[in-house]
Amino acid sequence: MPDTTREQEYPARYYASYDVKAPQPTSVTGWYDTWSLSSVAQVPPASEMIAMTEEEWNDQTNFRLPCGRGVQDGKIIDYQAPPAPVPLKDQAQSTLAFIQSQAPMIVAMGESFGEQTKAYIKALNAIIDGSDTTITELPAKPEKLTD
Repeated sequence: MPDTTREQEYPARYYASYDVKAPQPTSVTGWYDTWSLSSVAQVPPASEMIAMTEEEWNDQTNFRLPCGRGVQDGKIIDYQAPPAPVPLKDQAQSTLAFIQSQAPMIVAMGESFGEQTKAYIKALNAIIDGSDTTITELPAKPEKLTD
């Protein structure tokens, strides 16, 4: 016997959930066949999801995918989440490691770091050790590491 209460709560039967508070486009966070679930206690309300047809639900090759789908303006779209931002301290550490890797070759060639590079290294160290908390992006890298 059909659960008419469930069918009233979820009239479309098939739904995609997403974070309704996130800026769009945003990723699909779940796929629900609400009529076949034993409980909908953990399912968002239908008004906070995107309803889909049975044909869309059954299309697991092009439509209902485990990843790569998002929501924008009430529609399911192809979606690639943006990369997570790299913290400034991590950027500074990576850049400093690169500069350090160049030091042996610079010394072997009888050269030394230029004044701009020395200032750049000091700025990177200040970001890394937390003594400069005002900067929001890495300073410009010198064109040349040597004089």
